[in-house]
Amino acid sequence: MFSMLPSPNRSSSEDSFGLRVLCEPWPIIPDLGLESSIVNRIRVLEAANSPFLLGKEKGEYWAEIKESLRNSSYQREYYRGLDFENRDLLIRERKHSCYEVFREILLRNPSLEEAAAYPPQENFISFLNEKRDALDVSHPGHSPAEVDRLEILFLKEVEKDLVKNGSGSIHIIGNLN
Repeated sequence: MFSMLPSPNRSSSEDSFGLRVLCEPWPIIPDLGLESSIVNRIRVLEAANSPFLLGKEKGEYWAEIKESLRNSSYQREYYRGLDFENRDLLIRERKHSCYEVFREILLRNPSLEEAAAYPPQENFISFLNEKRDALDVSHPGHSPAEVDRLEILFLKEVEKDLVKNGSGSIHIIGNLN
């Protein structure tokens, strides 16, 4: 039978030390592969001067992500943050890809931009950014990860339509008026 009383061979300071050691958080083990992937993907967007990096200086976007990850208290929190940042970056990459196809269509068809009532590139960026708000409103009980997946699917469809239909795409016509 086990006794719950302290062992006569141990002092209370030894027990206290043992409890403090057990209560200390384990060090966070970074996922260097995914972090490296995120850094390199951010650099690609930075090199392209993507409007979807929130106007941050080169290196600043990753520095903020890295600081946030390093401030994680637990491994699970770190992974949750890393997963969020990876999805968020994927959305930014998809938006940028759609934007680049949109710009190429405008370059091949200068009359489209000339006939536009408002700056089409600004309208297109707003259209892409506002879709998230619409998804949040139309899917109130869904987790952010589920809404992220819906947004990614939407962006894939936009890009597919732009590539397939070019200047006849609904996404071109809708952003020129």
